[in-house]
Order: sequence, then structure tokens, then C-alpha cells
Amino acid sequence: MDIAYTVRIIQDYTRPGGQYYRRPSVQRIYTASDSAACGAYFRIGEEYIITGDIRNQYWSTNLCSWNFQSSQLTPYQKDALEMGYYKQTCGCVVRPCFNGQCYPPSYQNSCVLGPNDDVSCFFQHNSCRRQGNDCAWHTAACQRY
Repeated sequence: MDIAYTVRIIQDYTRPGGQYYRRPSVQRIYTASDSAACGAYFRIGEEYIITGDIRNQYWSTNLCSWNFQSSQLTPYQKDALEMGYYKQTCGCVVRPCFNGQCYPPSYQNSCVLGPNDDVSCFFQHNSCRRQGNDCAWHTAACQRY
């Protein structure tokens, strides 16, 4: 991890009520120095939703993490953060098709995206959540083909 961004934490969506507890409101978040090494890029002065890992007080993120400018979030994504929908995804995995290889629709602990599903719709207007002992898409917002 070559780059350290010093960020001011406005809200922590992983805590109850979106409150930020027991950590400083300014934190260093580390990432690789370029996108070829999966480094995330943030514009200074912009507000972001940043996801990643915390290990031994060391915060990190990467290109594959969910890092978006707050102003670019859809209304569903904003509501999902505020209402805690994304917290209910623990143990659930979104499984898209790759190179024609697709998971069966009822694959355990998964929300499956078919070969003709609009992936951007599912990530902008839906969430894969725990439902009983399995996982399912939260809304029917995205048409299934």
C-alpha cells in the first residue's frame, strides 16, 4: 500500500444509527499507488462512500471495493445505506456469469445474475440480502431476462 489518504469520517454506516464510535473522526486509508495494482483514486475535497478492510488499526481499500462519490449514489443506494440494507448482506454473495459460466438461480447464500441481466441496474437499484436461511434480491426493480 503506497498511498495514504487522510480522510474526515462524516458517518459510519456499519454502526447502529450511522453513528461513528470509538475511532478518531480523521483516519488514514491506504491503497496501492495505481489502478494496475488495484489502487483506488479519490479527488481531494470530494465526499465519498468508502468501503474496505480494517486490520490491526490499519485501514485499506482497493479498486474492487465499493467506493463512490456521494453525489453519484442513486436514491436506492442512499436509502439502503441509511436503512441498513447493506448490513443485511453478511454471508451473501452476488454471483454474475463469467465467460458463459453461470450459477444456478438457487445457488446457496447467493444472488445470481443471469447472462442477460442488467448488472448496473442490480448494483444501483437493488441489494442482495439475507432472507431467512438464504439470500435474495431485495426488490424487483430490475427486469430479469
